[in-house]
Amino acid sequence: RQKLPSLPDGVASARLCSAPRLSLVGFFAALVVGFSIASPHEFPTAATVQAILSQQAVPGLVALAAAVVLIVGEFDISIGGTLGVTAVFSAWAFQQHWSLAEILLAAVAIGVAVAIVNSVLVVGLGVNSFIATLAISTVLGGVSLLVTGGETLYQGIPASFTSLANNVAGVSLLAVYCVGVGLLLWYLTDQTPFGRRLRATGSGRDAARLIGVRTHRYVIAAFVLAGVVAALAGILDTASADSATPTVGPGFVL
Repeated sequence: RQKLPSLPDGVASARLCSAPRLSLVGFFAALVVGFSIASPHEFPTAATVQAILSQQAVPGLVALAAAVVLIVGEFDISIGGTLGVTAVFSAWAFQQHWSLAEILLAAVAIGVAVAIVNSVLVVGLGVNSFIATLAISTVLGGVSLLVTGGETLYQGIPASFTSLANNVAGVSLLAVYCVGVGLLLWYLTDQTPFGRRLRATGSGRDAARLIGVRTHRYVIAAFVLAGVVAALAGILDTASADSATPTVGPGFVL
């Protein structure tokens, strides 16, 4: 038998690490091909691409928020609740004649406040992150019901706000925001010392602590990033729907 040459360790490990990413790309390509064959006159069209990009941008932002916390080895179930609260808050604030700048700043503040509460529970008190953030999500859902009175808010939302979700030159602005946030988070987590410490915290917290990484700070930073991104998703969801319902948010976690 002729012995096949073995790959260098670096090449072999690189291919092994990239296999899950490539499998997801392959699965996505298979879906596109399958639906294109099944419905050749409807699916492979520019209108379908635009619709998918627009409809999946907000879930994409929520997924990015979840991914940041997963990097440090924790869960954040409250991102759906944060989205819901900021979505409801933005619609309510327009009824109170707040400016867009004030609403954006307040939404970011809400995201940071939720992240701080999560950090106190998880880092300060040592509560399991899944349980802690699930509880916070339930509380946020109650806040949304309280603010809306169980009704959909739609009055007073200006066209200048809903234009944030328009299409420009056939491209959804929602998709542009999602890609922009994704690139920013990729740069932070993959190309900076901050990102390397985030990954070290998630891959081996005790070992990272022994080499001088202040892991608690990076867990808190991950929760804050997730809260801000989830808050942005809530703002954009209201802009896209031109309204906010008290039940929006938790479903996005899935």
